[in-house]
Amino acid sequence: MRTHYLYQGAFLSVTAVIPAAGVGKRFGGDVKKQFAEFNGRSVLYYALKCLRDAYEFDEFLIGAGEDDFGTVNETADALGIRYRMIKGGDERWKTVLNCLLEVKSTHVLIHDAVRPFVPAEVTRDTIKTAEESGACICCVPVRETLKRVTPDGIEGTVDRNRYVLSHTPQVFELGRLLAAVMDAAGKKANPTDESMAMEMAGHRVKYVQSTPENIKITYSSDIELVKSLMGKYHGNI
Repeated sequence: MRTHYLYQGAFLSVTAVIPAAGVGKRFGGDVKKQFAEFNGRSVLYYALKCLRDAYEFDEFLIGAGEDDFGTVNETADALGIRYRMIKGGDERWKTVLNCLLEVKSTHVLIHDAVRPFVPAEVTRDTIKTAEESGACICCVPVRETLKRVTPDGIEGTVDRNRYVLSHTPQVFELGRLLAAVMDAAGKKANPTDESMAMEMAGHRVKYVQSTPENIKITYSSDIELVKSLMGKYHGNI
């Protein structure tokens, strides 16, 4: 069941931004990873479906290359979501910035187009914490022993309890994030996620627990893992 969270006595207004303009060089093959199909549907379809089923967003803004607008339109139309297409940039942060400039809500959620298995409770927990703090991401703990390295080899072992792995969705108050991303652009920085831009601007970012199954599809070797998770999250679609 989709729902809003209360925000200062009114419904929390959230737009979902999906940067889907990547070319997926590490994935290989002729198809961009966000458009790779499983059970007749694309990875992007499943990522959008997870969000649609978790929360009633004001709208979806999908950043994509103009050559892919037709494919993305078909995907979004099949899900029955309210959406707009935004022209993507040649880097992820540029696509996100193009989308942020079009957001009309008080808060914005950013989610990778190639994370098709985010649980609804992770999305809701991230939104709720951002409602309270203005900035929240979801993460998983580092499970393996973590090493610090140099070109010459292992330099030392660090305390893994002080580190987490960053996932999406990430949720922010729009004004803060937009200012942070534009500031990063002015410094010619290349933030690898929106939290990094917020950190650079001096903002405190909260985090909630994600799940290891909220994978980001990156390599062709991820395909078997995707197949193993498909039934659990999306059934026999």
